[in-house]
Parts: sequence; structure tokens; C-alpha cells
Amino acid sequence: ILLVFIGLALSSVTHEMQNSKIAAYTGVALFGFSFIIPIVSFFKFSEYKQSIFEEEKSFMKNDLKHEKFKHDVHDYKEYFQSMKDVMEGQCKLYKIVGDEFGAECR
Repeated sequence: ILLVFIGLALSSVTHEMQNSKIAAYTGVALFGFSFIIPIVSFFKFSEYKQSIFEEEKSFMKNDLKHEKFKHDVHDYKEYFQSMKDVMEGQCKLYKIVGDEFGAECR
């Protein structure tokens, strides 16, 4: 945004104010350049967004290769652990380490 205003200010310098038109041409160049920056940023963002989309597609494709859990066929104990089993395992760890947080396990 700053480049737009600087470019407009420099391009409004007349030949009578200064014996050269260099400031005016520089202002026009800055004004034009200020519109190129957002266009380049848009294309970079589009490329980045596409790379994320491709990554997500490959992740989903790899996920389809895994066997799905069938609740009517599989035994849940092969795939999941009950909270009781988790807590018993944690109590065993506390007893080995000797942590003060394992007091409720005794």
C-alpha cells in the first residue's frame, strides 16, 4: 500500500517543479510494481495450497490400505485397551519408578 502512495506522489511531480522527468517515471514504475507483488503472492499461495491438498490426498490414499475394524467380526480387545488395563499398567510403572503420584495405586 505504501508503494502505491509513494508511486502516486512521485508521478505527480511535474516537469516545471523539477527539470527532469526521472521522478515521474520512477513513480509510475513504483506504482506498477506495487500491483505485481500481490499477484506473485497469489500464485505462491495457490502453489502452497495445492501442495497441502496433494499431501492430504496421499495421506487418505495410504489410509485406505489399512484393514478397517469390523465390530461384528473382530474382538475389540485385540485393538483397544480398557481403562482398567491402562490404569493397572500405570500403577505398575509408578511402583517401578517410585513416583509420588503412584500413592493412589497402593
